[in-house]
Amino acid sequence: MNKKHTDLMQQVLEKITPSTNDRDAIKKALNAFTEQLTNELSSYALKPTITLVGSIAKDTYLKNTLDLDVFLLFSPDVPKDTIASTTLSIGRKLLKDSEECYAEHPYIRGMFQSFKFELVPGYKIKDASQKISAVDRTPLHTTYVINHLSNDQKDDVRLLKQFLHGIGCYGAEAETQGFSGYLCEILIIKFKTFHNLLKASRNWQPKIIISLNNASIPSFPEPFIFIDPVDSERNVASAVAYDTLNLYIKACGAYLDNPKMT
Repeated sequence: MNKKHTDLMQQVLEKITPSTNDRDAIKKALNAFTEQLTNELSSYALKPTITLVGSIAKDTYLKNTLDLDVFLLFSPDVPKDTIASTTLSIGRKLLKDSEECYAEHPYIRGMFQSFKFELVPGYKIKDASQKISAVDRTPLHTTYVINHLSNDQKDDVRLLKQFLHGIGCYGAEAETQGFSGYLCEILIIKFKTFHNLLKASRNWQPKIIISLNNASIPSFPEPFIFIDPVDSERNVASAVAYDTLNLYIKACGAYLDNPKMT
């Protein structure tokens, strides 16, 4: 990697890496939220585990995307409607401007202090085979990344996320059909560095199949397959559309040939 690439990546990291003040503010807000959440839960017979998940838990978040994802993990024998109603009831009390959302479980999001929080119910499991709903895997993803991503690689994940933001390919939502944060993290685990990933990606030809553990790979219809290391029956890249993938591949080559900020 030449000096132009190195210097540019350092410039980008200076813009997107959370500062000490950012980290302190997050820690303060999370501690206050957890304390109030614990107090609210004390009046319930249920005692779920409070767990921080997502990019902040893994320290792979970008400076200006400071959302906090907190899960309440219940025993698998608790009914779904109970974990949902408990979470929504507490969330309404703790979060300002709250909005109730619906996936496999209802969850709630809103503001606490100056941060966006999501409070999500799920079940506490040890293995993905025990999952009752898809969200139950999320804490396993967080643990996997924490255990397999080095401190230096966290910057590589940030660079990849920013690169994808820049080309409009970040996010697994239907309107983007792009790369999720977790997909970014396991891509860096697989290819070691942002630069190595770009070099490999510029030569990709769909269909692309990637795994971290040499397990047998199920058949998936999508153009990009990356087997979830915590659930071999799931394709982490299932949201990535063919056009999004081709745009990413072309952008990798363009950046490597002529690295620039935008």
